[in-house]
Amino acid sequence: MKKKNLFLKSTSSLLAMLFVVMSAFMITSCGEDPEPEPENNIVETLTDLGGYDSLIKYVSVYPDLVSTLNSASEKTLFAPNNAAFASLLETPGFPQDITTINPGIIKAVLTYHVVVGQEIAAADLSGELTTAYNDEVIIVNNGTLETGATNPEITLGDTDIKTTTGIIHETNSVLIPPSIGAQLTPILGTVSGTLLLGADFSDLAIAIQRVDAARAERGDTPFAQILADRQGSYTVFAPVNAVFDGAGIDPSTADVGFLEAVILNHVIVGDNLAAADIQGQLAGGDNTLTTLGGEVTVAPTEFQGNPTLSIGGAAVVSPDNVTGNGTVHAIAGFVSSNSNSYSAVLLGSQGSSSPSFYNVIANATSGYGASRDASASIDFAYYYGATNEVSLGAIDSEDLNSVFSSVDLPIADIFETRNATRFQVTSLSAAEFDGIVTNAQVAGVANSELTSNPDATNLEEGSVIAFKLDDARGGLFGLVKVAEVNDTNGTGSITIDVKVIADAF
Repeated sequence: MKKKNLFLKSTSSLLAMLFVVMSAFMITSCGEDPEPEPENNIVETLTDLGGYDSLIKYVSVYPDLVSTLNSASEKTLFAPNNAAFASLLETPGFPQDITTINPGIIKAVLTYHVVVGQEIAAADLSGELTTAYNDEVIIVNNGTLETGATNPEITLGDTDIKTTTGIIHETNSVLIPPSIGAQLTPILGTVSGTLLLGADFSDLAIAIQRVDAARAERGDTPFAQILADRQGSYTVFAPVNAVFDGAGIDPSTADVGFLEAVILNHVIVGDNLAAADIQGQLAGGDNTLTTLGGEVTVAPTEFQGNPTLSIGGAAVVSPDNVTGNGTVHAIAGFVSSNSNSYSAVLLGSQGSSSPSFYNVIANATSGYGASRDASASIDFAYYYGATNEVSLGAIDSEDLNSVFSSVDLPIADIFETRNATRFQVTSLSAAEFDGIVTNAQVAGVANSELTSNPDATNLEEGSVIAFKLDDARGGLFGLVKVAEVNDTNGTGSITIDVKVIADAF
């Protein structure tokens, strides 16, 4: 019987196993190593890669945008590198410091770089992609990007950079949404560009945009278009955002008519005036400027201890922002036209035999004799009495007539013209009165009040009264605030602030 060779059999089995193991090893070695799974989100990845400092800095200003990039959903980010932002700032007319640009525009541009809901590899980029800004990024046939930027073919750098929250493609230019590009191109380097792009003027920009929509609807040229005319010459006194905040005015909800009146008061057409030009005019004895809203007073003043100019009561805080078609002066207040607001002291009492009356149109106080001789110009009087308390009254008011008749001042006999001024105490606060800065706003408030009483009685400091003059004085109307009551034993004075509609604009 032949013996089996156990050694050979064992060796054969061992060689077979070794062959299988080596084959498996060789097959594995011939293929590519599996790509490691990403460990960092989009913002972390950009930080680690380097070269995206500008993008990270601007994105970080908007927590909701950071949250979008780092959320777990699929997304594609077109990421401009540092050179892309540097190139953008070299665009003629573009602000040299991107932090001075209206933050709403910056956020819109950044949002335009994100496609939410899709993680698209470079090889699959094609057609039109809707971004988070809701404008589309168009992919050209050769793989470049077409946007609202001046460069119609934006090239890609590194692509298919995977993160835990999406995929990144580097771009060598900043992508500009077509809708924003269409707005920016005509206004860069103009007064309009400074106002609509400036971070300090974002509230004013909202006001301009809302007013321009109304102007376009009624067939008038929008302000943004007027102030972008490169052949024109303009001076604009631009209220900074803090002015709107301080007055409690939200430009996104405020009355559009009021906002238009505000803008009119702040724009000079036909003259490009530097601060030195205005100072020279003032030194020459001319203290007025004419805006689209009317005549305003110029005066020297101080702001935070520094000498500057006051334009219609508003201090210039940053003069001479020069553009290609005019100059913008940033101001810390609203410009008021000369015909709109002033203060005066009225003298009179129940027991005085020589009271003064007040001429609201001429903004002047006059004694009894002058008032009698110029009776046609007298509008209303102040009187104080134990019964009537502090009062403003029309000259034909029976109360006023009886008060002054008691001290031998029979108004009906003395004054040839007895006006028909009417008053109505309003619910406005003193602060709300102070926040009214234009004729349009005065009209809106005064017209909403019923001016039906011949006098306004029991007044105190802070009271606000609507008034309307008779037709002989043009039917003019406005508001009065009691600023101070000074009573001494039934005599004294009352200081009032007056806002009166004088001229149409």
